Amino acid sequence: MTIDTDFIVGEAIESTLSKIDGETLSQFSFINNTLLTNVSPLKVDLDVFYKLFKAVVEGAITQQGLTWDIIVARENPDEENQKEWQDIITFKLKKREFGGTNQRSVDDPIATRPTKPTLVKIIPDPDHIGYEIEIHEQRFENKIIITPWALTPEEADFRAMWLEEVMLNFNFFFLANGIDDVIYLGRNEDIEKFLSPGKVKHFGCPLEYWVRTTKRYVKKIKTLDEVIMVLKQNARLLEDV
Repeated sequence: MTIDTDFIVGEAIESTLSKIDGETLSQFSFINNTLLTNVSPLKVDLDVFYKLFKAVVEGAITQQGLTWDIIVARENPDEENQKEWQDIITFKLKKREFGGTNQRSVDDPIATRPTKPTLVKIIPDPDHIGYEIEIHEQRFENKIIITPWALTPEEADFRAMWLEEVMLNFNFFFLANGIDDVIYLGRNEDIEKFLSPGKVKHFGCPLEYWVRTTKRYVKKIKTLDEVIMVLKQNARLLEDV
């Protein structure tokens, strides 16, 4: 099957991303088919990956005119509040750890040596003259399980193959919007599960991905100085006891 990437990026994904908060949306490096840019996107963490994944799935369904009323949700949500479980793609975090170097092999696609937080920028503290704010980044490796569900094993298999193609075609979209890497580790053994409503048997085909992300955080030197001062005061009080 052929996927019209221009349509999805230009229309369906833009519609979904417009619902994301303004701060996150401002990090996106391309919308409206501006696919190539010399500006590197801000690195983002797992929460943004989930939003991008939802946008890609909904966009592909719209573009292909599929009749799936797909729900993209975390695995094991409140089943009583879920409707039409046969039309759902679930995701869950299986493993998360500090990221490593870029070195990897076919047998070991993830990095083996953890990295430390990186200081990326120092700016003046606008609230405290004479103090600075440090901006740090920490890379994370995340193992994600994405599972399309259906009422028959044949339909679940079809949706898994469809989703594999979608993720391959839109790998660039994740990278261009701040995700460091998305690596397909393969498909796991098919599973069966009784889901509400009615505890009907459903079939799932888990797809495993390794997603490399970056978390950005700030250190206010003024705040650190205040914390250190409090700790010293508490230490003196303990000495007097």
